[in-house]
Amino acid sequence: MTYLKQPKAHLFITNALIAINVMIIASAAFMTPLWSDFVLKIGGNLQTAGIAVSIFSVVIGVFMCIAGRIEHHYQNDEWFMCFSQLIVFLSYTAYLFVHHPWQLYLVQVGLGIGGAFQTPVICAIYQRYFTQKESAMFWAIWNGFFNIAIGFGALISTLLVAHFDYTIMFKSLSILAGICLIANIILMMHIRKARFFEVLTLRSQHSACGGKGRRY
Repeated sequence: MTYLKQPKAHLFITNALIAINVMIIASAAFMTPLWSDFVLKIGGNLQTAGIAVSIFSVVIGVFMCIAGRIEHHYQNDEWFMCFSQLIVFLSYTAYLFVHHPWQLYLVQVGLGIGGAFQTPVICAIYQRYFTQKESAMFWAIWNGFFNIAIGFGALISTLLVAHFDYTIMFKSLSILAGICLIANIILMMHIRKARFFEVLTLRSQHSACGGKGRRY
């Protein structure tokens, strides 16, 4: 049995993906309790907040349809996982330079594109490593940690702004997204390496069987 087909490999990969998703969702939740206050801080108002949320939602919706077709065509989920997190990391870092509403709108576009490419592939990779009979349990764990991450992300960001300022909070957000990017790269390289050796093993076995056939 090759590595990727072993239960211990499935457990490691699913747990690692849950941990990565916790970082992704916690990062996304940083702005939830602070949204209105931050919009006012950069000279915006209620309309600004609504437009920014609308931009993000429309962009992620439109690009998710496009991303799904692109990812289906190239069949390279691991690469798209890292690529999408890089976009998210750069977008979160850009918050440090937002001083006007139009700049916030641009950041929302970046986050929407990153999220659009990220959501389909992380779910596709995750469900690859459990059976249909296990799906209810694994998705329950996934969604449980999803909601826990929202709570911790919102709490951490609020405490950072309350005791320090937005600059420290955005730097912390950028660092968390950067750690998530590194974790993504390490895990995706691990999966790609395991798959590469799996292909080599299968080819070796096939050649061995062919060799035996010729000898007889």
